Amino acid sequence: MKHLLLKLAVAARCAGRIRGTWAVLKELAPYLAIELVLPGGTVIAILCWLYRRRRSATRPVAQQGSVARNELNALA
Repeated sequence: MKHLLLKLAVAARCAGRIRGTWAVLKELAPYLAIELVLPGGTVIAILCWLYRRRRSATRPVAQQGSVARNELNALA
C-alpha cells in the first residue's frame, strides 16, 4: 500500500511537470515557427514576443480577460 502511494505521488508530480512544460511549449510555438521559417526570424520573434508582453503588461488584470474574450468572439 505504501509503495502504491509513493508511485501515485511520483506520477502526480511528473504529470504536473509535463503540464507545465506543455503550457510553455504552447506559448512559445508561434515564436519558434517564426524563427525557423523567416530569414532574420530570431530578431522578428523576439520583437513579437516583447510586443505581446508589453501589450499585456500595460492592461489591468481585470481587462485582460475581457479583451481575450472579445478577441475570441471576433474570430468566431
